[in-house]
Amino acid sequence: MSYFLVCFNKYSYFCAKYNYYLLTNTYFYMKKISVLLLLAALLPVQRIQAQAVEDFGYFDHLGAGISLGVLDGIGIDVAAPIGNYVQLRAGVSFMPTITPSIKSFEEGFEYEYGKRDPITHQRPKNTLTVEASAGWVNGKMLVDVYPFRKVPFRVTVGFYAGTSAIIKAKNTSPVKLAGEGFILGNTSESMALFPDNNENVQLEARVNTFKPYFGIGYGYAVPKSRVNVGFDLGVMCWGKPAGWIKAKNADTGVEGWYEVRKELYDEATIERENNETDRAILDGITIAEKINVGPVLNVRVGFRIF
Repeated sequence: MSYFLVCFNKYSYFCAKYNYYLLTNTYFYMKKISVLLLLAALLPVQRIQAQAVEDFGYFDHLGAGISLGVLDGIGIDVAAPIGNYVQLRAGVSFMPTITPSIKSFEEGFEYEYGKRDPITHQRPKNTLTVEASAGWVNGKMLVDVYPFRKVPFRVTVGFYAGTSAIIKAKNTSPVKLAGEGFILGNTSESMALFPDNNENVQLEARVNTFKPYFGIGYGYAVPKSRVNVGFDLGVMCWGKPAGWIKAKNADTGVEGWYEVRKELYDEATIERENNETDRAILDGITIAEKINVGPVLNVRVGFRIF
């Protein structure tokens, strides 16, 4: 199972680095777009000034939207005005489950387990194959504030709430272990784990169910014409990601979910014993803890219902 954890750690490391890349680049473009939006909002455009500005009341109109973007995936929502400067959006967004093709996972990892044969002096070997996937579904409630009366620049606050386990991994061939099983951790809080009765182990990377959102955007959620196009740019605050493993506790015999916590590993012990598996797990936890927000960038097509 240690090999299974290393496989999962490699996938988690890839996802962490990819999300970090998205996050840093999104912040870079966010700064540029923010400046452009503010300049556009402050420019005295004669054509805009000449147009009549429709007054919105309280929930007297209804709009709907379809969006597509980074992190929040595909979204649908309904929107209503709360006066001229605030609009409320409620809906759902989802990222379809993605199962990437990772060659090393599909070919498997060969490892030895159990006791040596008294004649050949060889230990039994097993090839472990792993399948990993990512996907989520979130409900959302967003409040758009329009500080400028004639320009649809908006500041948005709100939240997403939904899926916690955003990355999952499971074995596609039996996990075979012998002896004391796999020791999770190297401190006094460590525990010995075995696969379940079907020789299976599952791993998940989890974030907070409740995820506050902060961002900016352009376009009225309730269009002043029949159709409009807008966008959102912001961050979803999902907290520190955590790894969880589903296996059987060797001491209690209880099958359940156990958190792979940083406190289970002592770095000095890892260095002294030169334990590559524990080092890989601890490095994965350390990287994941730094990515407590995710970038949201989407394009939304809005429709006015009435």
